Amino acid sequence: MNENIEIYFKIVTTTVTFLLGYHRYILSLFEKKVDRTVCEKERLFIEKFRGENIKTLTDGIKRIEERMARIEEQLMKQNKN
Repeated sequence: MNENIEIYFKIVTTTVTFLLGYHRYILSLFEKKVDRTVCEKERLFIEKFRGENIKTLTDGIKRIEERMARIEEQLMKQNKN
């Protein structure tokens, strides 16, 4: 009788240990997937942010060029007088 209980106990503990190991493995895969989705979202945000920064810088440079052109025109008019 004790031998049967001992065998059942070993079977139950082995099964529980296997299930816990499998559970941890599945959780690690899930965490990797979550990390990938977070990483992908961050990458998309960075690309969008970078594009907006480039657009803002380009617009700023155009405005500076326009101001410089007006200043040059005013200086040319002043030198003619």
